[in-house]
Amino acid sequence: MGSVIQLSTREVLILVSAFAGVVFTFGKLLLGQFERRMQERFDGMEKLRAAEKSALRDQFETLESNLEDTTGRVTAVVQRVEQLRDELPKQYVTREDWIRFATTQDAKLDRLMELVLSMKFNGGNKS
Repeated sequence: MGSVIQLSTREVLILVSAFAGVVFTFGKLLLGQFERRMQERFDGMEKLRAAEKSALRDQFETLESNLEDTTGRVTAVVQRVEQLRDELPKQYVTREDWIRFATTQDAKLDRLMELVLSMKFNGGNKS
């Protein structure tokens, strides 16, 4: 049959401690690989965050530039509108003024027409 291996207590302790040492060493190696992998992931995330931060900074600067351009254009439009508001009354007649003017001209033409008609029917004699 089989042979039985007999070990003394000392040999058993040596084998157990050797086995524990091997398990500890492999555990330490695995933990080191895990830490390296996590560090690589963190470094990648840090690079990605830095790239996104840079992109956002560029976008913000572009928006600021556009805002400054827009502000300048709005200021120019406001100045032009104020200028038009000042110039329009000098160049154009209001509706009410035009109606008053047209009414006056119509009244004068009506009186002139009456005068012409009265002269025609009265034979040119003034009454």
